[in-house]
Amino acid sequence: MEPFTLPAWQQDTDTMLGLWRDTVSGFVEEIKKDSPGLIAGADLPVWLERFNVPDGRGGRTTLSDWMIRKLDQTTLMAYRDNAGDILGSIAAEMDEAGKEGRSVIVSVETKPSGEGPITFYGKGQALMMQELGKVADALRARAPFRRICRS
Repeated sequence: MEPFTLPAWQQDTDTMLGLWRDTVSGFVEEIKKDSPGLIAGADLPVWLERFNVPDGRGGRTTLSDWMIRKLDQTTLMAYRDNAGDILGSIAAEMDEAGKEGRSVIVSVETKPSGEGPITFYGKGQALMMQELGKVADALRARAPFRRICRS
């Protein structure tokens, strides 16, 4: 589910944020009800730190932090085409995951896209592996980093 692709996102973002959080909470509760050991995870865009939401503890936090705390595992859709931009796009989420002791998978785009420089498509496997190697080297010592996957 990507609520940010719906027209209602632009019309009433606050309501959509609440509905998205309700959906994720319900998803996690439903999974854990009968299978407490099952891992609840989701793929998230890397710009959720822009949104400030209730933290469930009487304060406020970023939507990315709220999601990372709610889920057992998070895949960050770091759709950029070079190591520097990938690392920059996930910096806030990596810090949040580290504070919460949560694992993070970093995902990159390999399919064609008209959305700008977000994909390794057409750049060649050698360049992609070189850039992903830089990302892995930079993140290897960070506790929340789990692995990189290509989508």
